[in-house]
Amino acid sequence: RTGGIAGVFHTAAKVGAWGSWEDFYATNVDGTRNVIECCRDFAVPRLVYTSTPSVVFETEDLRGADESLPYARQSRSRYAASKAIAST
Repeated sequence: RTGGIAGVFHTAAKVGAWGSWEDFYATNVDGTRNVIECCRDFAVPRLVYTSTPSVVFETEDLRGADESLPYARQSRSRYAASKAIAST
């Protein structure tokens, strides 16, 4: 199948400092998996996934950072942890 879609920008997420792990996981990990599957089902050639600097933040300010930084050894929030999982 093809939907004639040139690309998808996936910017949706459950954000915040509060909430259950299950809610963060369902939205950010399972939700991202659903977006990827739909893109595959409809032969969408490009997917731009936005994450968060939180996935690489340790304790120091991030200056000049880009996507080449490794993920933090310890996530500082459920949001950051779920976004890191969804990115892999």
